[in-house]
Amino acid sequence: MLYFISDASKPVEYISCGNLASKDGFVHPKRNIDSFVLIIVIKGTLHITQNMTNYDVRENEFILLFPDTLHYGYRQTEGELSYY
Repeated sequence: MLYFISDASKPVEYISCGNLASKDGFVHPKRNIDSFVLIIVIKGTLHITQNMTNYDVRENEFILLFPDTLHYGYRQTEGELSYY
C-alpha cells in the first residue's frame, strides 16, 4: 500500500474541481503538474499510470496523484467513465 505523511502545520489549499464524464474510449492526458490531484471514480474504471505503475481505479475508489510526477492514461476506457 502506498501512503504519505504530510506536515499538518500547513493548511491544505483547494485549487479546483470538476467532473469528467465520458461515454467510451477516454484516455487520461499525459501531465506533470505541481500539485496533488485527488481523483474519485464515480462510474467505470480509469486506467492511469503514475511512477511507471499502472492503476485501474474503479467505481467508489480513488487515487492521489503526486505533484511533479508524470501521470497518464495507459489504456482507453471501455464504456462510461465519470470521476471528480
